[in-house]
Amino acid sequence: MTDRLLAPHASAPVSETDEHLSPGPGAVRMGGGLHELLWGGWADGVDDEMVYATGYSLYTRGMDAPAMTVFGLLVARNPFEPRYIKAFAASLKKLGRAEGALQQYLCAASLDTEDPAPILHACECLISLGRLAEAREGLEMIQSSAPGSPHDRIAMKARGLRHLIDQELRSPRKGRSNDNHHPLDQPDLDPGSHR
Repeated sequence: MTDRLLAPHASAPVSETDEHLSPGPGAVRMGGGLHELLWGGWADGVDDEMVYATGYSLYTRGMDAPAMTVFGLLVARNPFEPRYIKAFAASLKKLGRAEGALQQYLCAASLDTEDPAPILHACECLISLGRLAEAREGLEMIQSSAPGSPHDRIAMKARGLRHLIDQELRSPRKGRSNDNHHPLDQPDLDPGSHR
């Protein structure tokens, strides 16, 4: 399973944040870049969607730590916006910070109870943390609430992960290391999967 971020609104230009990045057509500079954004706040005329577009651009370019910082700032400014929380969680997950990502996904799930995607991604974090029984419980919840809905694809992924967990729980593993990597971990991040 991969995480996807919502693309910025079509009307929001993608902006660059540091001097070493070359802005593409239609890019908007935000004051003095990421440093000014972090320490000086939003420049005049820059709205949250422009900042989100910056984080999205960084995220899709593999600039994970700066993307996480941008999304974290958005969450600090908009703590009840599930889309920003999911983006922050995805960047934390991509950086291997499964516990922090788990907390953010659960927060997003509580704010948008109709969207099962944050629960699915939270379950992936639980798998990464080796908490298979908890992940299985969350996956069961997705399967019971999503059939026949617009979320069939998520329910199908939940079913597949649950099947893998069931297999893992039935076969005892010896000598597993404690490195926060689990055989069920999925390759991370295809930036278009968040809703």
